[in-house]
Amino acid sequence: MLEYLSISKRQPEFPDYLNFQVLRDIGITHLQALSGKLWTDYNLHDPGVTILEVLCYAVTDLGYRNNLDIQDLLALNPANRDSQENNFFTVDEILTCNPVTELDLRKRLIDIPGVRNAWLEKLTTYNPAIYVDYAHNRLQSTLPNGQSAENALRLHPRGLYTVYIDLDLGYRKNACGQLSRSWSDTLDQVKAVLCKYRNLCEDFHDVVVLGEEEIGICCDIELVADADAEDVLVNIYTRLEALISPHLRFYTIQELLDKGKSIAEIFAGRPAVLHDEPYDSHGFIDTDELEALTPPKIIYTSDLYQEILKVPGVAAVRQLSITNYINGLPQSQHPWYLHLTQGYSPMLGVEYSKVTLFKGVLPIAADVNEVKRRYYEQQTAYIKALREDYELNLPVPQGSYYNLADHYSIQHDFPLTYGISEDGLPETASALRKAQARQLKGYLVFFDQFLANYLSQLAHVRDLFSWEIDRAKDRQIEYKTQQPLRRQTYFIQAVDFPDRPAIIGDHYLDSLQEELDTDTYRDRRNRFLDHLLGRFAESFSDYVLLNYRMTKEHRDQDKHQTEIIHDKAHFLKDYPSLSRDRFRAFNYSKQVWDTNNVSGFKKRVSRLLGIEDVRRRDLCHYRIHQDTGGFTFSVSYSSEKQPLTSQQSYATQKDAQAALEKFLLFALHDDFYKRLAYSYDPTTAEEVGAAVGLTTYGYAIVDTEGKVLAATTEHLPTPQHREISLQSWFNNIQVNQNQFRFTVEKSNAAYLFTLKSNTTEQILLQSVDSYASELDAWKSAGKFAEHLRYLSRYISPAKDQTGQSYSLGITDQSGKVVAIAPTEVNAFETFKLLNSVESLLQIEAVTGTTSGYRFQLLDWQEATLLQGTELLENENAARDRFYRDVLGILEPTTIFPTETKDGFGFRVLSRPRDQKSEVAIHPQNYATASERDAAINRLFLLVRTARLTTEITQQSSAYVGQIYDKQGQTLLQSQQRHNNIEDAWQHGNILLELAQKRDNFRLIDGDNGPYGWELTNKGKGSILSTHYYASKSERDQAITAIQTRINDEGFHLLEHILLRPQKNLPVSISGELATKENFLPIFVTADDATTLGEQPTLTCQDPYSFWISVILPYWPERFGEMDFRSFVERTLRLEAPAHVALKIAWLDVRQMREFEVAYHDWLEELAQDTCSGNACDLTGARNRLVAILPQLRSVYPQGILYDSQTSSPDDQPIILNQTALGTAND
Repeated sequence: MLEYLSISKRQPEFPDYLNFQVLRDIGITHLQALSGKLWTDYNLHDPGVTILEVLCYAVTDLGYRNNLDIQDLLALNPANRDSQENNFFTVDEILTCNPVTELDLRKRLIDIPGVRNAWLEKLTTYNPAIYVDYAHNRLQSTLPNGQSAENALRLHPRGLYTVYIDLDLGYRKNACGQLSRSWSDTLDQVKAVLCKYRNLCEDFHDVVVLGEEEIGICCDIELVADADAEDVLVNIYTRLEALISPHLRFYTIQELLDKGKSIAEIFAGRPAVLHDEPYDSHGFIDTDELEALTPPKIIYTSDLYQEILKVPGVAAVRQLSITNYINGLPQSQHPWYLHLTQGYSPMLGVEYSKVTLFKGVLPIAADVNEVKRRYYEQQTAYIKALREDYELNLPVPQGSYYNLADHYSIQHDFPLTYGISEDGLPETASALRKAQARQLKGYLVFFDQFLANYLSQLAHVRDLFSWEIDRAKDRQIEYKTQQPLRRQTYFIQAVDFPDRPAIIGDHYLDSLQEELDTDTYRDRRNRFLDHLLGRFAESFSDYVLLNYRMTKEHRDQDKHQTEIIHDKAHFLKDYPSLSRDRFRAFNYSKQVWDTNNVSGFKKRVSRLLGIEDVRRRDLCHYRIHQDTGGFTFSVSYSSEKQPLTSQQSYATQKDAQAALEKFLLFALHDDFYKRLAYSYDPTTAEEVGAAVGLTTYGYAIVDTEGKVLAATTEHLPTPQHREISLQSWFNNIQVNQNQFRFTVEKSNAAYLFTLKSNTTEQILLQSVDSYASELDAWKSAGKFAEHLRYLSRYISPAKDQTGQSYSLGITDQSGKVVAIAPTEVNAFETFKLLNSVESLLQIEAVTGTTSGYRFQLLDWQEATLLQGTELLENENAARDRFYRDVLGILEPTTIFPTETKDGFGFRVLSRPRDQKSEVAIHPQNYATASERDAAINRLFLLVRTARLTTEITQQSSAYVGQIYDKQGQTLLQSQQRHNNIEDAWQHGNILLELAQKRDNFRLIDGDNGPYGWELTNKGKGSILSTHYYASKSERDQAITAIQTRINDEGFHLLEHILLRPQKNLPVSISGELATKENFLPIFVTADDATTLGEQPTLTCQDPYSFWISVILPYWPERFGEMDFRSFVERTLRLEAPAHVALKIAWLDVRQMREFEVAYHDWLEELAQDTCSGNACDLTGARNRLVAILPQLRSVYPQGILYDSQTSSPDDQPIILNQTALGTAND
């Protein structure tokens, strides 16, 4: 009986969240429970009930939106073109995985154009032979002593496969049956696929291309009367080809779904096609069909009879025989069956087939060429066709978009009498009535805002459950310090209702905004991410708890918590590749260094450990530089004072001399002195302790660009002490002495400056005036030093301000006596003593027509700077002439530049601007005026610094440690120089340990620069390295760069199976191996050997099969925590495949550097050999790496054994397998 549709007369049923009456009843029940004694009227006229009903109406709207289909709640806004899918992965992303089984890999190989079928076979006998020498506990490539090839015990590494490829001949042929393509491209793709999808600890030993075995058919066939000979023959060939060499069919995803296959079955073992590294695919292969497709070993003629008889138009088959042909040569023939040749792929040989057609007893001639053409044309129809993306993937379901945040104030729904809707109150309403209406509005704002925020939160469900990363720019780009970009977890929106500005201001939302750097935000964000992780059955609980325990006392704990959020989001964002490729090995045919071409296992473990950079790269950024020994200079004025030594060394002595002269030029001018303050970063107070409050002071000399040339190594307690030390240095540089020095002495309540002898301590000169402070006295001494260079300011006798007479006084330019000699001295002799240049002054005896003596002033290289123009009667007269008429009056106005046809030169005049008073000439002419001016400046520098103690020292050859950046530029260079490389490497461990902590950097701040740091030891006494910068930000960025470089976390994975010998080594004429092959150590004894002739499995002892070495640096900060180390090792073992064993080593800088050099070289050789087969030294590179592996030793934090009476809980305890034994002196 037919049922007719009709409208039901019954009231439709709504769920409670949409049923107004149910919500009203619930509200009334609550009101009765809360205020039943005071509020008894719940009728419609009651204002409270009206408010309740309006709210119930609003709640039905919330319920409707909240219970929309999940696809609608998460639908993207089509109007927003920038919106992207960030909540769901497609099936091609999340359900694919690296091929695991042989069938999985066969599917991927058959998907290659030109490959018809493929098989994998486990390798059981390995060549080249690896013999086990039980007597000497080793592996070797030659037979052990006393054993023959038949009874010698061999090792056969497991996890190796031989791949057999059946190429599709039709792929090479065009429609006319002619060869048009080469197999080289197809075979290259096969090798690329095998390398790309290799599983961890597995490898492919060889790729074997099956040969072509053509099957020729000979028979007589009787046709029916109306049969077309060509059609029948083409159909016969087509059917026989399908029987002998069947083709696999490729499906679209929808076709397999229509066959009843589930999504899990369709994508099982299938690598991603559209993501990661996309490739062109022909579709999906039905696993059942692939399993059923096994290559035949015997062809029976009975099967051929059946197939031929199925062809329409065939009446009978007689005298059928088959023959196989290899390379055109017949192999065997049999009337009933044919054994196929192993290693060859059978195919129908049309050229070798002879089919005679009959109709009755009359033979029928068919056009053989036409038959072949049509047959080959049909075969091209089986060539695999590439599929479009939509045929290989399913889109993320898309719902209908709703503006879920749209909010309409409940105040619009109140009756007009309340006066709060858009119509408001009439103008005649009283002020009291208007105030009451506004009061009600203000009361309802809370409910309005609550509803509006709920709707906004609902509209942002997609954002709340997003895996988008909280991009902290300072973690993505080195040396950046911008604030991180956070994702909100609480959303709000403004409400709009009549007369809103009168109730709430325009900026009221500012107080409701979510604060993104609070514990509440981090807790909410963590819970959202934990929920997403839980959907993938993943957890970060152990990682979070461990990091909290490690950082709970750190000053920047909030930063660490934010980094954990980043690690979770990063893990979710990369989850498809971390999941599908977790056991995938790296591709050794591509770039192998400074690349993301690493195993999926490494990527996954790195993300679980919070390691962002998964690239295979150098983890040891410490290197040893062999300094061949440069030159440094130092300047001092007294043996009692520490000299100033150059900051850098110079390649040659000439360069050092030039730098010294440049330094002296700057040292004579106080503008190039920078006051420095040395202090620790205040934020490291907890780590540094009392030392943080200790600021010391010093000074440095800089050049015109602000570069530090030399800095004092003396750290002074106060700025005043620094000023006194600086003035003392500067004044004594000005006075240009190595026999006398300035001092400041206290006389009564004042201070005097004196010029004393360095040897006798006798006062040569002392100030006339006294000064209120020591610093004032030093400053006056500096000004006084200028007057000592002019002979005219030496007066004798001289009187002080009291009228007392002295044998010598020194005046200033105005003639005022500034200092006196307390003892009897001669003015001219004192001038010569204080301005002596005897080491550079030479008296030359001139003979000839006119004989006499003249002075010559030489420079540091013994070139003549000045030469006297007058010959004098004796050496003393020539010497006195120099001091009196040259040095005693030398100033810029006494220099007379000349220009002649010979070039530019200059002369010295005893009276300024009087050319007739010439007393000396510069004997050399220059091509340019600038060169002449440089010589003049050199003269003034010489006479002002000739008496200073300067020394150029050649450093001995030594080893120096450096930390370098990605470009190879030095970030930090140790000041320690080592005579042997072992000490330099050991010092590197100390350097990295100290430099990774901010509290070991003592900051240097100058007045408007320079800015620098000193790396100190734990006791803050010794300085290991110093560096200066132009700005504070540059300095801070440099420290961050150093610590980032040192704390560069990562690890190396080395699959032992790849270290196996892969080629037979060449043999010399004598029969010995030309190159020795190193093997991994094997731990066997003579007792392990079985009876000769029996081959043991050596499963446990095999060092190559299913072994991985995990190499980690010990020095990064987190890796130094033993709890975190244990977590790392536990994570590695839990995430590794169950059949793979791990050897984990924590290396120091030297071991890591040696390993990385050998590892890098071997990988490059392996890639070269894989790609082109012409590696330069693969065996040598492998030998070097194999030799290093057994020598690697883990480094542990050092524990100290104290006396039980003196030890404290803070001391480093000795823990078995976690610490190395040190001494109390350490």
